Amino acid sequence: MNPDSQKALWAKVGVKDNASDYQVVDFSPLTEQDLSVVLARYDGGLIRAAELFENRKREPQTLLDFKERFTAAGEQHLLGQHGLDSGMQNDPEIVQQINSFKESLLRSRLVQSAVKDPATARTDSLRQTLAQQEKPEELKKILGQKYFEFERAGKAHFEDQLLKKYHFRYIDKNFTSALQEAGRRKEEQNKKTEKSAPAQTRSE
Repeated sequence: MNPDSQKALWAKVGVKDNASDYQVVDFSPLTEQDLSVVLARYDGGLIRAAELFENRKREPQTLLDFKERFTAAGEQHLLGQHGLDSGMQNDPEIVQQINSFKESLLRSRLVQSAVKDPATARTDSLRQTLAQQEKPEELKKILGQKYFEFERAGKAHFEDQLLKKYHFRYIDKNFTSALQEAGRRKEEQNKKTEKSAPAQTRSE
């Protein structure tokens, strides 16, 4: 770990040089600029402090948490770099997984921007309108229901746009066959589950 970067972070959150690894630390004072500092470099890349705080629900709570996450990040970077240097990124299975991950991320971002964000904006606007008319507990209930309605309507509209844009259609013959095959496999799985169940359970 870069000693200077480490000292700068510790100073910002009030940690002294002789602090215990189990000391609880409030990392909230760290700004985006603070988190952009480089903690380590290696041939092929670097590790910034922000990487240790990517999951806001599981931020470091102690110095030990911070150090363990830094160690884990370093291992992941080095393993990834070694994989690249070994040419593993060209393995067909790896390529397929990467493409699948990219598609999943794109879908998530697209739904967020086209459906969830507009639903949130409409709900916030409605909150301002109803804030003076409803009790807090009633307002929360109303807004929760309205957000669900806005999101559902937005999703349906967005999906309809995509169906029309890309001329999506079912091939009736193949679609029907696929449903029948799925039903057959489900029935087989249910039979296997019944056979594998304990005799006492089946008798009950």
